[in-house]
Amino acid sequence: MKTSIHGGARIRLHDGPFQQKITPSIAPSFIYQRQGVTDQLSLVMNFHYDPIMAGFWYRGIPIMGKEFNDKVNQDALIFLLGLKYK
Repeated sequence: MKTSIHGGARIRLHDGPFQQKITPSIAPSFIYQRQGVTDQLSLVMNFHYDPIMAGFWYRGIPIMGKEFNDKVNQDALIFLLGLKYK
């Protein structure tokens, strides 16, 4: 059986004057997956200031230390930079 739990939020950092449409925000989120004896956790932090987006993903489970096959249970750090346009 596979279990997957995910969640996140988009948090405005401040409202500009006159409730302007473009305001900076952060978007923390997570994805946890488990199948059999395998666990995977991804932690995500994105920064949005339209039309620019930047952020990073961390994949691994740091609190668990080493896996059963003696490998460190941390395997990826991903950086993201994006531009949104019509």
